Amino acid sequence: MSGDKKTDYYLFHANDENIVELSLSTLPLIKEKADNYVICADVRHLSENHMKDWNITFIKMPRDFGLLPEIVKEKIHEIKPEYEIKWQESEAFKRSINDFSEQKAATETTEKSDVESQNVTVNEKNDGDFFNEIKEPKKPFIAKTRAEKLYAEFTEMFPKLADKTHDYERYGNEGDTFEPLSVEHHHGEMYSYMTFYFQNGNLMRDPDFTFELDHENKTLNIHEYQIDGVLGTGMVYNLVNVDGIVTDEKMLASLEKNFLQNLKNVKFSERPLTIFHENSKLMLINF
Repeated sequence: MSGDKKTDYYLFHANDENIVELSLSTLPLIKEKADNYVICADVRHLSENHMKDWNITFIKMPRDFGLLPEIVKEKIHEIKPEYEIKWQESEAFKRSINDFSEQKAATETTEKSDVESQNVTVNEKNDGDFFNEIKEPKKPFIAKTRAEKLYAEFTEMFPKLADKTHDYERYGNEGDTFEPLSVEHHHGEMYSYMTFYFQNGNLMRDPDFTFELDHENKTLNIHEYQIDGVLGTGMVYNLVNVDGIVTDEKMLASLEKNFLQNLKNVKFSERPLTIFHENSKLMLINF
């Protein structure tokens, strides 16, 4: 789809493998030269350097549907109306979350906690040695939070993604015993982790976590969660972190437990690494 004279808009809604993706394998579908390209797809498997070199802007569908011009939205609606439907459902959820956040911010008071000083005790011995024995209080054992456990597990399992040597890794293939796994570095410290399958040619997230790695505090902070193919509802979408504000503590706790279990399942399944991006180069691993 073409916008103005300088920017071309494209919707990648299927390729030969029925994967809705932006990647080096799908880019040749573009035949016309333009100054800038805006490409809409479910998944991006293209490095940041390639995006910059070729003036490509990626629009993640359906999450970023609302960022598109009206004429482009109308064209996409004609081709794949379910994108707009899913986006409207997520926007309604976000509005309810934002209302909650504003109310919480308006009523929140700053809590001040007293920091207790730890006094060092000095005992004089009366056994002829006449020296002072310094006893420091024992440090209490503090168990790791789930966010800290997630950080430790993820960075151990995917070290080259955590240190940004890789910006994409895929484990397994369609038809394997276990669903394929896609792990991607997006921008800054934002990542996505998705197991998936295909149903009637559509990519089904099962599930898809979007999260941030905080290397200073060694925590993995979940922002979004989506799972498709849910009986009765079709899709479940949860947004639990808006601009650093946790909107639902119980939901976050549930998603953290879910993610920890998912990582354990991945360890157990031992899916082989089949594709990865290293230094902006696509690497295919043959077995």
